[in-house]
This record gives sequence, C-alpha cells and structure tokens, in this order.
Amino acid sequence: MQRTHLKRYRPGGPGSARLEALSLNWLADAPGGVRVARVLHQDESCLELEYFPPLGAQEGAGEAFGRALALTHAAGAPYFGAPPPLWSEHGWIGRAPMPFVRLPAAPTPGGSAAPAASVPPARSSSGAPAASVPPARSS
Repeated sequence: MQRTHLKRYRPGGPGSARLEALSLNWLADAPGGVRVARVLHQDESCLELEYFPPLGAQEGAGEAFGRALALTHAAGAPYFGAPPPLWSEHGWIGRAPMPFVRLPAAPTPGGSAAPAASVPPARSSSGAPAASVPPARSS
C-alpha cells in the first residue's frame, strides 16, 4: 500500500483544495523543474498527495535543487501574481484572502501590459504587510 499525505480543509471553504491541486499540478508541469508531489485525490474537504520520504543530506543536492527551482520559475506564470491555469477566482493562503492580479491579455498601447501600481502589496498570511526584502547586492 502506497503511503500518502492527506491535507484536510474546512467544510464550506471557498475552493482552497481545488486551487491548491491546480497550483501543484501547474508546478509539476515545469520541464526539468523541482519534483512536486502528485495530486492523487482532491475534493472540497481534502487533498491527498504523493508522500516523499525524508532524505539525508547528499552531496550536490542543494545545487541540483537550485537548478531545478530556476527551471520551475522560468517555466511558470505569464506574470507575477498570476493564478494557475483554469482558475478564475481569487485565492487564499491558509484562511487569508490572496487576490490574484489580473492583467490584460495584450500590452496596452505605448506601454507594458499593466502599470506596476496595479500589483497589490505583499501581505503575510495573517493579512499584515509582509516584511520588505532588500535588493540583491551587485558585485
């Protein structure tokens, strides 16, 4: 019998299990990307996922994971804050609302697809503003 991980959701929740399943499947589709747990079952009350047993430290694993993560990011969203394909509502992080940014399908005349001001500020899962991240240092 295959060991799995079961994640439960509150009854009557606003589609969180479906959103998480779509998001995991989207991440798993990245060619050469990080290994993502397969969704084995999903309904409104739970998400059953493939189980990954813990692994000990292995030489080169950190570098390999970093390279795969870079490929996952490169294959991803059409823009920052985009929802997964097949999702048209807002989302959640835990019980905190997470509005997805909606951009026009094509760039606006004389500019980018949307002004930077249309991207909502980052918030923590409690709804409080997230700490700002300092810019990377140039060498």
